Amino acid sequence: MEVLSHLDSKTRDTIKKFSDEIISLFGNNLLSLFLYGSAAGDSFDPKRSDINFLMVFSKIDMDILRRYTGISNKWKKKRLSTPLILTEDYILNSSDVFPIEFLELKENHILLYGKDILEDLTVDLKNLKLQVEEQLKGKLLHLRGGFLDSGERKVYLERLLTSSLIAFVPIFRNVLRLMEKGVPVSRGTLFRDFCTEVGLDERPFFRVWDLKGGRTKLSKEEVIRLFGEYLYQIEKLTEKVDSLILEGKIK
Repeated sequence: MEVLSHLDSKTRDTIKKFSDEIISLFGNNLLSLFLYGSAAGDSFDPKRSDINFLMVFSKIDMDILRRYTGISNKWKKKRLSTPLILTEDYILNSSDVFPIEFLELKENHILLYGKDILEDLTVDLKNLKLQVEEQLKGKLLHLRGGFLDSGERKVYLERLLTSSLIAFVPIFRNVLRLMEKGVPVSRGTLFRDFCTEVGLDERPFFRVWDLKGGRTKLSKEEVIRLFGEYLYQIEKLTEKVDSLILEGKIK
C-alpha cells in the first residue's frame, strides 16, 4: 500500500495481513477500516510503538465481537492494540462528547478499506474547550497521585512520565487549535511550538521524549528531578489555560 510507504517493510506487511484477515472475516458487515495513531503519522517506532486500528460497522452485536476474539491473541503478539470498534451512528453522534479523540482520528488516520466516514466529521470547538480543560486538570491530578503511589521507584516514575507525555500530545495540539494557531503534525515540532506559544520551558518535555525513545538513561535522582521540572510546567500550563479562557483568547 502506497499510503504506508513511511513505515518499515515488516510493519507494512503486518498491517496488510491484518487488513486482509479483517476484511475476509467481516465481509460486507465492515463499513470502514482505518489505521490511526503513531503508525499513521511520523512518530512510529517499530521497536516500541503499538499499531492501532479503527473498525466501523453499521451495527455491532455479540457475533461481531466474538468473531474478533477468535483472532485477537495472534495479533496481540505482533504489537497490535485491541482495535477500536464503533458504529457509524456512534461516530456521527458522539463528537460532542469526545471532541479531542475524534479530532485526532479525523486528522491522523489512513483509510485501509471502505468509505472515509471521518473525512466530513465536524467537531464543535465549544465542546472541545470543555474537554481540553477537564483533561488537562484531570491529568495534572493523575501525575500528582501517581508520584504519591510510586514510592519513588525509578521504573514506575519513568513509565508515568512517558505515558503522561503521550497523553498530553492531543491536549497540546488542541490548545493550539483553540488559540487559532497552526497545529504541527510532528511531535518534536509540536513540543517546541506549543511551549513557545504558551510560555513554557520545552526542555523537560524533550527530556521525557528522549527517555521514552531510549535515547537517554537517567539515575533515580535524575528521574525525580525531571519529574519535578515536568510537573511544574504542567501546573504552569493549567494556570495559563485558565487565564486564556478568562481573557477570551480561548473561546
